[in-house]
Amino acid sequence: MVAAGASVIIMAFYCFFAMYYHSHIFKGTVVNGQDMSNKTAAEAKELLGIANDEYTLRISGRDGLSKVISAGEIDRTYVDDHSIDDLISYQNTFAWIFETARPREIQLGESASFDKSKAETQINAIMTTLEPGFVYPENARLELDENGMYYVVPEVEGTAVNGDRLRSAVLKALADGRRTLNLDEAGVYEAPAVRQDNETLNARKDAMNKYLSVNVTYPFGDTDEHLNAWTILPMLTGQGADISVSQEEVESLVDSWCHKYSTLDYDFVITNHAGRDQVIPAGGTYGWRLDRSAMITSVLTALENGTKGTIEPIWSVKQYWGRENNGLGKNYVEVDMGEQYMYVYVDGELAVATPVVTGRPDSGRATADGCFETFGKDRNITLGSYDVQGYESPVDYWIAFNGGQGLHDASWRWEGEFGGDTWLYDGSHGCVNVPSSIMGTVYSCVEESEPIVLYY
Repeated sequence: MVAAGASVIIMAFYCFFAMYYHSHIFKGTVVNGQDMSNKTAAEAKELLGIANDEYTLRISGRDGLSKVISAGEIDRTYVDDHSIDDLISYQNTFAWIFETARPREIQLGESASFDKSKAETQINAIMTTLEPGFVYPENARLELDENGMYYVVPEVEGTAVNGDRLRSAVLKALADGRRTLNLDEAGVYEAPAVRQDNETLNARKDAMNKYLSVNVTYPFGDTDEHLNAWTILPMLTGQGADISVSQEEVESLVDSWCHKYSTLDYDFVITNHAGRDQVIPAGGTYGWRLDRSAMITSVLTALENGTKGTIEPIWSVKQYWGRENNGLGKNYVEVDMGEQYMYVYVDGELAVATPVVTGRPDSGRATADGCFETFGKDRNITLGSYDVQGYESPVDYWIAFNGGQGLHDASWRWEGEFGGDTWLYDGSHGCVNVPSSIMGTVYSCVEESEPIVLYY
């Protein structure tokens, strides 16, 4: 009897709460962050309405950006979409004892309306505040380091916001009832198009550096020419990773070397006896000539092979006496016809300095200017003949350098005739007359095939 009574009471208690939860939310239920335990639909809706009035959207972004849009600023109003009613109606009330024993959190869509124009006013205010301080994004790019090698400069993300994307992101967040909006996550910032991990950018860097890593020295006597990053850079051409060497630029570089060091084909400059630059005109018989075609191939091969080290220049005409003083070497003769003075150098040191008389500048008797090779030495010969030249001149020493022109003693001249302006009215027939007292020393100092430079 007692047991039956207890069972009735328990059953009544159980049925009471089963009926109770037909109109109340299960205990332990949190809706949209609010405890709705045992609330009726009306009570729950009132809480959601209060929550609406307290609603804020917190906007965060780069450089400490923090903005808040409140419900009042956009006239946000709670709208009953019957989701609370549905929540209650779908509850399994006969299982209330189990449902209330476990807490649960439910996120319902927050139905609310807001004044879109006022929301856009708030968005425009945000843009107006941010825009003056915008740092615009910069693409990752290549720059040269101090050694002439390319490296990647990382992109700059910046702080510039895209107005259209900001508007869409904020309006959607308000419509969805979100409490927070991170502008980075929402993708509203203007972004660089090229980042430091860009495959094309890095492939271009590697392709350029393949060539720029070449470091070759071409020695030209007392001067070196370098094939390195700074001389190679103007030669490179192409887009993206498709980099090649401009044949035209290589030819231009080699042509500049030809012009600078090929003394057979161009005017060239020496350091004269007075330590000044002196231009020697082209057209002589002594000099150097770079092999243009072979040098172009040499440069191209070095670039393709990533060569490092020293490569000897390739000459089509190469002289024995060395590259010092722009190809004269250390043993040579210098004749300053304007001053009417001759200088003989042996092993780089001045061995003889003497006044001379050169060819009379009229009637085809002028001594040729340029750089010539001494090609014959003789003793005790007679120059000219009465039948051909109209004169015969016996000399003790003879050194030929240009056809019938050469260096020789002139015993018929007295010492005071040498130098000065004698050559203008009583010059030789093209030879360089040297005082007899000096010519023997000159003869012993000058070897065959040595250069002699003559200039006015």
